[in-house]
Amino acid sequence: IAWQKYALIRQSRGRWLISLVAFCAMISALFLAAMLLSATLCSAPYAAPGGGWSDLERLAADPDYVYEVQFAPAYIRALSPLAACGLAAAVQMGYYLLLTLTVLAFALFDCGNVGIIVCVLMVTAHITLLAELFPGIVLPGLYATLSAIAGRAYGDEIGAALRALVGYGAIAALIALMAARVHRMDLRFEGRE
Repeated sequence: IAWQKYALIRQSRGRWLISLVAFCAMISALFLAAMLLSATLCSAPYAAPGGGWSDLERLAADPDYVYEVQFAPAYIRALSPLAACGLAAAVQMGYYLLLTLTVLAFALFDCGNVGIIVCVLMVTAHITLLAELFPGIVLPGLYATLSAIAGRAYGDEIGAALRALVGYGAIAALIALMAARVHRMDLRFEGRE
């Protein structure tokens, strides 16, 4: 974007990269806030009054409710709604940040369009290629939500959470890769930039 050249002239390469990573984090946080706001507005008419989980209050009022679809899974009920929302937001933030940093990393290597293709592949490979059938593949789309992490646990919740953290460890690897690239690249801006 246009301010990159101005920011680079005024700062060092490292600070310039930090500003780009912060920009990606800000975009991810704004998108997450928009998602949270829309989810809250759309689910507000279905929430029971009170400070706890709506499912528990519905179950207390109607014992037959146990046979209906539960909105809050058992692993979430152990947490307060605010803590569960924060944990879910942290997982989602890591997912969106990984996607935006992937596009940024490929753009620094002068192939931004390939970065978008890689992001689409990361998001859809478990559907289009059935990539989860291959052992050892950790795709961010498989660990993008708490329910996806718990659903892949198969009785090993700690292992699934650790695999998700390893998958999101790619964020640190991407930042290190971009730092190495920025310190060695010839920074140039074309007229359209």
